[in-house]
Amino acid sequence: MHLGSDQVSDGGFAGDSNPAGGDDRCIRIAAAHSAARLYNGSRCHDGGERERCAGARGESSMRRLRNTFLKGLAAVLPVALTIYLVFWLARSAEAVLGGLLRTVLPADHYWPGLGTLAAFLLVLLAGFAVEVYVVRRLLRLGEAVLARIPVVKTIFGGLKDFTRFLPAGGGRDRDLKRVVAWRMASARLIGFVTQEQVNPRLFGASAEQLVAVYFPMSYQIGGYTLYVPREELEETDLSVEEAMRLVLIGGVGAPRAVEER
Repeated sequence: MHLGSDQVSDGGFAGDSNPAGGDDRCIRIAAAHSAARLYNGSRCHDGGERERCAGARGESSMRRLRNTFLKGLAAVLPVALTIYLVFWLARSAEAVLGGLLRTVLPADHYWPGLGTLAAFLLVLLAGFAVEVYVVRRLLRLGEAVLARIPVVKTIFGGLKDFTRFLPAGGGRDRDLKRVVAWRMASARLIGFVTQEQVNPRLFGASAEQLVAVYFPMSYQIGGYTLYVPREELEETDLSVEEAMRLVLIGGVGAPRAVEER
C-alpha cells in the first residue's frame, strides 16, 4: 500500500466524515503525513523493492553517463576531425612531393616538411595561373573531357560543385556572393544567386523579372536551381560560408553572426 497526501484531507483521513476534536484531528493528520513519508522513504529496504530501486538508480546513472559522454564527443569530434584532415593532407603532400624532391635534391638539401611546402606553393601558383586566359581555356577543355566519362563525371561534378562554395571558387560564370531567402507562404528557403541576368531564350520576355537561385539540400545530398521572380527574394546578412554551414547541417547550429544578434 502506498500512502500519499491524497489519502489525507483537512478533516482527517479521506472518507472520515466524523472527526473527533480539533486537537485529535491535528494529531491524526500529522501522524498520517509522517507515516506516508516513512513508508515511501523506506520502500527500497524491503525485498523486491530494494532491487527495483537499485535498478532505477543504476539506469539513471547510466543515462547521465551516456549524456555526458555524448556532450564530450560533440565537443571533441569536430576539432579532432579537422586536425586529422589537415594532418592527412600534409602527410599526403609530404609523401608524394617529398618523394619527388628527394630524387632531384641531394640528401643534405632536403628537410622534413619540404614536400608540404612545395604543395602549398603549387596550389598558390595554380591560383595565379587560372587568371591567365590560356590556362583557363585549357582547364575548361579538361573539364569537358572529364564530364563525358561515365562514373568519373559524377565524382568530378560533385567535387566541382563543392568547390564553387569556396571564396572565389565559382569564377565569373557562377556568382555565389549573394545569399537570399525565397518567400514561400509563411516559410523561407535559403539560396544562392547564381545569375542576375537570365538568358531570354529560356523564358522569353519574362526572363527580365527572373533570377537564377541555387538551393542546396541539407547534408550535401544534392541541390537544384530555380528561376525565381526578383520580388519574391529577400536579402540576408549571411555570408556564403555561414549560409552553407547552416544549410548543410539542417539548421542544427546557427551561424555566429545570427547567434550574436
